[in-house]
Amino acid sequence: MKMKIAWLSVSPYAKTGYGRMTREIVSRLLEKYEVMCIGHESDVMVWGARKELLLPNGKSIKTLVMSNPLINPENTSAIVKSYVERYNFDVIIAHWDVFALEFLKNINIPSVFYIPIDAELNQKWANYMSHAHRLVLYSIFGYNEAKKFFPTSKLYYIPHGVDTKVFKPLKEDKEKLKAEIDCYPPIPEGSFLFVTTAANIGERKQLPLLLRTFSKLAKEYEDVHIYLHTNPNATYPQGYDLPQLVNILGIKDRVHFPRYNPITEPIEDEDFCKIYNAADCMVSNSQGEGFGLPILEAMSCGLPVIAPDNSSQTELVREQGFIFSCLPEEQFVDYPNYVPTLQYFRVPDQKDLLDKMRDAYEFEEVRLNYGSKARRFALNYDWELIMPRWFRFLEDLEQEISIFKEIKQMLKVTTE
Repeated sequence: MKMKIAWLSVSPYAKTGYGRMTREIVSRLLEKYEVMCIGHESDVMVWGARKELLLPNGKSIKTLVMSNPLINPENTSAIVKSYVERYNFDVIIAHWDVFALEFLKNINIPSVFYIPIDAELNQKWANYMSHAHRLVLYSIFGYNEAKKFFPTSKLYYIPHGVDTKVFKPLKEDKEKLKAEIDCYPPIPEGSFLFVTTAANIGERKQLPLLLRTFSKLAKEYEDVHIYLHTNPNATYPQGYDLPQLVNILGIKDRVHFPRYNPITEPIEDEDFCKIYNAADCMVSNSQGEGFGLPILEAMSCGLPVIAPDNSSQTELVREQGFIFSCLPEEQFVDYPNYVPTLQYFRVPDQKDLLDKMRDAYEFEEVRLNYGSKARRFALNYDWELIMPRWFRFLEDLEQEISIFKEIKQMLKVTTE
């Protein structure tokens, strides 16, 4: 009998990092296991609804719908319990922020947490993880932080992957690719183009600071431009009014936004690949990343990356990109109020970011060398190399679950 896995996350239909990883991993786990998704969706839901996402190989990802556990954990717990009983799952693999998974304490099967850690771990944060049977971390940074509170026997490291056959260097003309980006204002021919991919939700990505720093660069060089693949017209308190900000900064002709909302109108991977190939350098100003999937996808396209020396970004960019420093902890850290974990973030140093953006612009040989290194590095994260980690982990887990079932059956016979 194949192990029955419930993969609990956002819906595989979602064009977000969680949705992408759900699609990519589950579609491959189906080779050896019975897997169904239990997915949160933001649209109108019919309880017990069952959807199927048809895959190119003819198989399909079956998805059961649930509510948002952060809004109604009791209701979500009851729904997931009913699915576990109905489909007789052996294990739940939950891919989410860990504070959304407290309701799994009430589900009587083993749960594996596949979770991001994007800042220094503390006891309150670790408490949210304590009821998991196993913790699977997708960055070396996260794994090392988890070791501070949990034995290594409970931990496993499996990074995210990238389809290096889709995200790849293209032979198409760079100027042609720039002209094809559906943005306003249009990107002028001959421009040096930075690109960043980040949702304009909350403060973690530090997009206003990035634009302020870029405005200083724009005063020094007439041909530098930046394309922000984001939802620019957010409103308080969700995000920032970025078009108004670039007007205030006086750089409206140098900053480019998509003509559509990428959250409600997401583009395909092949179009992302074209954007990365059109750019000269990617820049991240994020205070912390659980992994940094857009960074890896850009690197897989041979695009050099500028990123701050924090969280998982360091391990992705350190030897094959421009790393810039964060402010000293004794000087300033940021405690975000949108998560309950009392974590703090290292704040990227904007002076050093400006220096690295200058370096990327002025030193073509260094930039191109980093681009080549980035592609070679990204090849190590191809799904063909990542999935064997999953299969080894699940083989061990399957043996443990089998032993638990035998013990449970023996105890049941003894009590009878």
